[in-house]
Amino acid sequence: MRLNEVMKITRLTKKAIRYYEEKELIHPTIDDDISYKNYSEGDVSRLNQIALLRNMDMSVGDIKTYLDAPECKDEMLREYLVKIEANIKRYND
Repeated sequence: MRLNEVMKITRLTKKAIRYYEEKELIHPTIDDDISYKNYSEGDVSRLNQIALLRNMDMSVGDIKTYLDAPECKDEMLREYLVKIEANIKRYND
């Protein structure tokens, strides 16, 4: 899948997608015949997860840990939920 298709599906900008590539959160392949990057369904799925986690204010470093260490996912989400709840309470007071 080409970058433009990925942008439409994920609603992420080209700059954001390139940034996540640079941070090694996704790993598109390169089509040597035409020098284009090909994004897999897995890349698109990860980008959708990344977008959701960024909306939760999760740092890119924590997202990398979250995606690469499945055994940490539940604990990390609980920690971020506590932070989100604290922020909601702070804004409502």
